[in-house]
Amino acid sequence: MLTKLIELLSSLKFSIFLTLSGAIYYLFLAIWGFKSPSFVIQNIAKLLPYKLFYLFLILNNLFCIIRRLSKLNQEYKGKDKISFLGTSLFHFSLIFLALGFFLSVNSHYEGKFLLGEEEETIIKKEDISTSAPPPLLFNEFPEFKIKLEKVIYKFWEDKLLFTELLGYGKIEEKNFSIKINKFYILNFFNFLRISSFGYAPSYMVLIENYPKPIEEGILKIFLFPPGRKELFITQHFPHKFYITLYPDFIEKDGNFYSKSMELKNPKLLVKAYRGKVFLKEKILSLREPFEVENLTLGFLDIYPILEISIVQDKGFFLVIFSILLGVLSFTIRMYFKKEK
Repeated sequence: MLTKLIELLSSLKFSIFLTLSGAIYYLFLAIWGFKSPSFVIQNIAKLLPYKLFYLFLILNNLFCIIRRLSKLNQEYKGKDKISFLGTSLFHFSLIFLALGFFLSVNSHYEGKFLLGEEEETIIKKEDISTSAPPPLLFNEFPEFKIKLEKVIYKFWEDKLLFTELLGYGKIEEKNFSIKINKFYILNFFNFLRISSFGYAPSYMVLIENYPKPIEEGILKIFLFPPGRKELFITQHFPHKFYITLYPDFIEKDGNFYSKSMELKNPKLLVKAYRGKVFLKEKILSLREPFEVENLTLGFLDIYPILEISIVQDKGFFLVIFSILLGVLSFTIRMYFKKEK
């Protein structure tokens, strides 16, 4: 009974069945990926049928290797033996590939944090926002010191398309750079990449008869694309401010627009509320005061800000290794192939 089971698990027909099943499986995931959030796809990939697929793929290739190695010295000599070893390496690569996918599915987790140009900070777990519960094999994101020295961004014909988006600086005193299509390896399991871009204003809050600012800093809000409205609540007052940025301001027929995405003529539309009571609305230039009741709000400058994703994936490098091993084994197999 056991022998028949092993023969079935290591058979060519079962290998073909697994190959077709895997192709259909990833086709469905790709289709779902167009319409569903990433965490939904990850949850689908964690279902029992897909776990069984990985298990049977590993068993099929493991038994194939055992059967082949048992015949190595009996049936193969010279170049044929090397070619045969190439085939065995290919089966090993499929085992590593299945393990890599299994680790990725059960450890892949993504968080996000905001970082403005010239900002230096220590990223802690409370600074990272997530949108789904962590998977089974997830470990805490690492704590690290980062300084974003410069953000380089170029738009295509003043449209909402980038020809270049790059951020660089230092992480733990080591140089780093990231792009939308280029990630930075933080450590063996964690990576950084740009997920979004925006503008963030620096601000100052003053009150009457007090010479120093009550509040000041850079707002961690995303004023992009032009016309997007964001909420700002002060730390010491009950007032709420809704802010909209027009990077290249123009007014037409009483409506406000931005001629381009660049910071050529930036102005901010600020609406003030106390609770639900509307107090005031005004278009502001930089460093122009906005006075409401007993406080004065001013925006001093505008900085580019990046939304950076930190991704943990324990199977990524194993998948890369399995692909390289598969290419190597295929090369060995073809180079030393038995001539008929």
